[in-house]
Amino acid sequence: MTPDYDDPSANYDGDAVYDDEGAPAPRRKVMAEIKKHWKRLNLPQFVLWVKGLLAKLGETPVIIPNAAAIKTDLQPLYDALETAMNQVKALEEQLDTAREARDVAADALMDGVDAAAKDCASGSKGDPVKLTALTFAIVGAHEAVGPMPQPTSFELTTSENEGCLDGDCDAVDGAKYFEIQTATNPNEPATFRPLVTVPSSKFSLTGLPSGTRIWGRIRAVGAAGPGPWSDWSGTMVPYRNHRRTTPRRAWMPAGAALDCRKRGRIKT
Repeated sequence: MTPDYDDPSANYDGDAVYDDEGAPAPRRKVMAEIKKHWKRLNLPQFVLWVKGLLAKLGETPVIIPNAAAIKTDLQPLYDALETAMNQVKALEEQLDTAREARDVAADALMDGVDAAAKDCASGSKGDPVKLTALTFAIVGAHEAVGPMPQPTSFELTTSENEGCLDGDCDAVDGAKYFEIQTATNPNEPATFRPLVTVPSSKFSLTGLPSGTRIWGRIRAVGAAGPGPWSDWSGTMVPYRNHRRTTPRRAWMPAGAALDCRKRGRIKT
């Protein structure tokens, strides 16, 4: 008779193996990985979060056994940043105050320039040449956006009046005014006369020594400043009662050297 295995009085073979789940095997604990979320915070948020972390590290009972050591390392770094941020805040407040003072000073200077402009207009009697020479812009005047080009076709010619020469060149678009430079020898800067300012490309020069050959050149002045000089042009200054016929002119390209011993001879 086969014994009933449910019978507690039954005997079993000692070498027999039976299915048995037995005790559950121990499971290995997985460590959580910290997500560095603080790197996505702006500076005030970051500082506020660290402040909260330090508070948690100082709680009793401690959350982790090494909390005190971590707080000891982290606290001075937090304090240094907080001090620096307070210094920046104080400087920004000073900067705001300085900017307000700057704006007040700028407004005062603007009012002063408005008054000075009126005085300059009155003192010049509205002369556009004098006003542009003072760097004022004239209402209705066209201002060129880039540097002035070199004037072309410049000539000095003999005038019908004693001590006078007439000058002319092609118009320069955007020119506020023109500057004229004269000399008895264009090769010798020591002979250059003071600049003369004229309002247009057609002009007359007066008060020149009669019977002297005068050389001249012209440049345009625009919003960006003066442009390059034209070529030199020269002619004789007339005496009294001089009647102009076909003038004898001399022309000298820019950069050329003049042999003053031979009238009109150019060394290139």
